[in-house]
Amino acid sequence: MVVPFTRKRDLRGLKEPTILGHILQLTTKVKYLGIILDKGLTWKTQLKNMMNKAYKALDLYRHIW
Repeated sequence: MVVPFTRKRDLRGLKEPTILGHILQLTTKVKYLGIILDKGLTWKTQLKNMMNKAYKALDLYRHIW
């Protein structure tokens, strides 16, 4: 999977990347070394993921106490 890191909205001129004749799938986000990178290189997806994990842990601790 490949993410085109750009802030451009129009990607019609972008060629699909290939390796040995195989077309790679374009995605909007990718997880690399535990950090979620999105196509605009913003932290929104990463922060949302971290907040969801924190809420789950908080909910678990509430049930334990």
